[in-house]
Amino acid sequence: MYLLDTNVWLERLLDQERSEEVGGFLRKVSSDQLFMTDFSFHSIGIAMQKLDRMDQFLSSRYQ
Repeated sequence: MYLLDTNVWLERLLDQERSEEVGGFLRKVSSDQLFMTDFSFHSIGIAMQKLDRMDQFLSSRYQ
């Protein structure tokens, strides 16, 4: 099981420098093995709202 930090999710969602590395990890690990805290989920929502990307946040599958 993996508890992923907020920054890991944002790296992928915002297509940052290591986005492909995160994407490879997410493709390799089963989604039932991935976890995040409520605080991380809330923080990601705030970050995406500030960037006017709530549509992406609400529909994302973290691929």
